[in-house]
Amino acid sequence: MSIEEQLALETQARAALHHHDPAAVGRLYAALIKQNAMQAQLIRQATGHIAKLEMEQFLSESQASVAPPCTADGSVRG
Repeated sequence: MSIEEQLALETQARAALHHHDPAAVGRLYAALIKQNAMQAQLIRQATGHIAKLEMEQFLSESQASVAPPCTADGSVRG
């Protein structure tokens, strides 16, 4: 995160801390809870998908490494 992005984030955080409308702060808090839950679910799904792809690649590579040698015409040597 760049220094400019960090500064903008800090500015927004301080504005929320010094807000005088409790209802607005409550709405912000509720929205942040929902957003956090959605982001956590998205990260879990992405991590699961990445793990699945890595496992498929691993299995594909491991099967290729134990495949019997083939002749030039594609038939398997026995």
